[in-house]
Amino acid sequence: MKRLASEHRNLCAVGDDDQAIYGWRGADVRHMLSFQQDFPGTTLIKLEQNYRSTQVILDAANGVIAENARRLGKTLFTAKQGGEPVTLLTAGGTSATRRSGSRASSVAGRPTATWRTRGWRCCTATNAQSALEEAFRFRGIPYRLVAP
Repeated sequence: MKRLASEHRNLCAVGDDDQAIYGWRGADVRHMLSFQQDFPGTTLIKLEQNYRSTQVILDAANGVIAENARRLGKTLFTAKQGGEPVTLLTAGGTSATRRSGSRASSVAGRPTATWRTRGWRCCTATNAQSALEEAFRFRGIPYRLVAP
């Protein structure tokens, strides 16, 4: 990339430093963090406006991603106001719990009626997604996969 950019002075890269959680898919936030040093004269354009979520959800997301130690930083915002408060569901954190998939079972095991009547949706961005799908199927909780 450096050779191409030095010769043609025409390079564009798009990414999200807060998506580095996809390291298990090969993402490496170091590429983004060093980009401006590797390519001097770079203009950084932050895409912070979200068109899908309400501000309630984005406030929760901003609180979580602010804790990321290695990031360029941004504050997500939207024109969509309102929405139900975000509910945080937690499950056990031991390595045995992670291996057995009982984290997913714990999340899916919340009262099924609550999931259905409140129209709750579950978001996951981990490689444990298949365990969560299996737990939902087992309990008859409707779900759908949304491609990132």
